[in-house]
Formats: sequence, C-alpha cells, structure tokens
Amino acid sequence: MALLQVTFTVVSGLIGFFTSTGLWGADYNATCQEIANAVSLDSNVYYAGSPQFVNDTMNWSLTNTQSPTCSFEPANAQDVAIALQKLANDQTPFAVSPSTI
Repeated sequence: MALLQVTFTVVSGLIGFFTSTGLWGADYNATCQEIANAVSLDSNVYYAGSPQFVNDTMNWSLTNTQSPTCSFEPANAQDVAIALQKLANDQTPFAVSPSTI
C-alpha cells in the first residue's frame, strides 16, 4: 500500500489575489519561514534551488504560470494544521499537491 504525501506549495504571482486583497508584494518567504519555525523537525520546507523543491514543483511549473516561493512536506496532521493556520493568518495563496511514496 502506498503512503500519501501531501506537499503544500506557497504561490507568488496570483494577480487576481493581489488585486482583490491589496497584498501586492507580500513577503511569502516570511510565511514559509514562519511555517518552518513552527512545525516539527520531521516536516520540511524547501526553497527554490534545492533539489527537493525542484522535485516538489516539477509538475506545478509545467502547468502553471505562477512561481512557487517554497514547498512544504508535513510529517503529521498537527503540522498540516499549523501550516494552514499560518497560511490563513497571512492570507497566503497556496496549492496542495498529493504524491504517493
């Protein structure tokens, strides 16, 4: 039986989002850092340039025009809840990408 791995991708460049909320130029790197600092050590946040970020966002970048800021691989449900709370608090657009491992 395959395990389900969920990867969150924090997206930058959503024009409709920026226009409707006035969050043009929001610092999504800060949100990624907040998530990294708040979750367990078993979860991971990856940034552009790292091999795992490339792997996490490979299919994303082939089908979308927005550029991800980071990817997040949660280790447990509590870390998913923490990340979702941070994303909601900062009004950060994100995508969820399932992959089997």
